[in-house]
Amino acid sequence: MEPSVVGEASLIAVADRRVVQRGEELEVRVFMDGSAFDHQPSNVSGGRQVTPALPMLGYQLHIGVSGGRIGSLELVDISIEEHEDFVFAEIGDDVYEAFNIGNGQMLGGLFGGSAVTTGKGYLATFTYRASTDAVGTFVIDVQDDGSDSSQTFLVGAEQTDKINVSSTVPAVITIARAEGSRSSGL
Repeated sequence: MEPSVVGEASLIAVADRRVVQRGEELEVRVFMDGSAFDHQPSNVSGGRQVTPALPMLGYQLHIGVSGGRIGSLELVDISIEEHEDFVFAEIGDDVYEAFNIGNGQMLGGLFGGSAVTTGKGYLATFTYRASTDAVGTFVIDVQDDGSDSSQTFLVGAEQTDKINVSSTVPAVITIARAEGSRSSGL
């Protein structure tokens, strides 16, 4: 069965700071900014009008790191924090979550069916540690190739409802040298 597209959303990665020292940890929170489509043909020509409410059942995020001249940013934790802007904040304790640090993936959703959300809100926190040899600028972004088999997806009110990821906004992190360190010539 072909999924029905019920809305679209941008996924935005926000780092707790832009400059990190070697060996330090940083947190990257992922937020969504989306809207539902009202498919009533009488509302607008073309049969699609954006509405502020977005029914959601769940989501899966896959995040990756690129860039840097040497070293790495290692994913050390994934969590869903108590956050006032959590996309399911009004639901209470009926939320499930699963994390795979090795693959940089997480899953969040509702046990008791879907909930109408504003389409905006916090989704998850990814915690990274800069390696002790890290140098350069790193980009942390939600991985979405736009296909139905993408490892990042947003699910509408029904399991067959799809919320398209219209864009992603990465977090850009620079690894700073500690005071007094000498250049390695790189």
